[in-house]
Amino acid sequence: MKDEYLSKLTNKRITEILLNKENISPLEELINKERHNYNELFNKEKKLDRGKKVDKCNLPGLLAEIKPEVNAFLGVSGIATPNIKYFSFFLGLEYGRLKVKWISPKLCTKHHLGRYVSVQAARDTYHYRTFIGYNYEQFPGAIELSKRLTRLEIIPIIGHEYAHSVQVQKWDLSEYEHIKEFSYLEEGHATGVEKYMSIFYMKKENNSAFLYPSTVKNLFNFAEVYLWICKELGVKYKKSLISDKIHKKLSPNQKGITKMPIAHSLGNTFFCLHEATKGDKIYSDVIHRRFEPGLVK
Repeated sequence: MKDEYLSKLTNKRITEILLNKENISPLEELINKERHNYNELFNKEKKLDRGKKVDKCNLPGLLAEIKPEVNAFLGVSGIATPNIKYFSFFLGLEYGRLKVKWISPKLCTKHHLGRYVSVQAARDTYHYRTFIGYNYEQFPGAIELSKRLTRLEIIPIIGHEYAHSVQVQKWDLSEYEHIKEFSYLEEGHATGVEKYMSIFYMKKENNSAFLYPSTVKNLFNFAEVYLWICKELGVKYKKSLISDKIHKKLSPNQKGITKMPIAHSLGNTFFCLHEATKGDKIYSDVIHRRFEPGLVK
């Protein structure tokens, strides 16, 4: 790894920073905050205006609407616009390589050996393609979305995936480095952009439903990392934060949640812990190599 700045933000380094008892109390505060937000939104869930699904012909126009807002948030310009489309459903040949989608992590690992260079990377990809429904293809540069998403869900997600395009063009990472060394950084940063777009459109359209997907995601991500940190450091976690209907709904298999969290959970938690003290300018700062990671105090 030749980039001295990015070497501070490898998966290994982010893991080391997270695995510290000093992070437990701030993380508990984040969970409490998101629980409060979730409860408020959950009580309104049946009344939330989630919007209709977006026709594939309208996806480029939606990206063109979102791109300037993300650029302004990150303080960038001159970013090439990626293609945008809905997923193909089964196996297919795309971009000259065999792609495996919507199948088991075991098969995903087998057929993506050259692309996804770790079991965790394959598991992360399976989780987000199957259950969340979006992805960014670094080469040649394309946003892929699930047709089942509504406009309310798609808008923040396009922000997330476009942020990956910004990362690729600003950080110039090889595909191997992108998956093996920096997935926590990239996913945490993109999730921060996704959250920003949720808030932006919530205010723009006066619709609190925009906050619902990011709140659910934060709760899952924070809970997964919290339990993992507590297990790794031998600290007893607070059952009052985890053992309730919210987290049972988010993750029915409570035993599996203490395994190594997915990259999105680790990255999002890492950035949110820093954002709590430094503000959302960290998302622009990291793009421009101004963000300095460290213990959350």
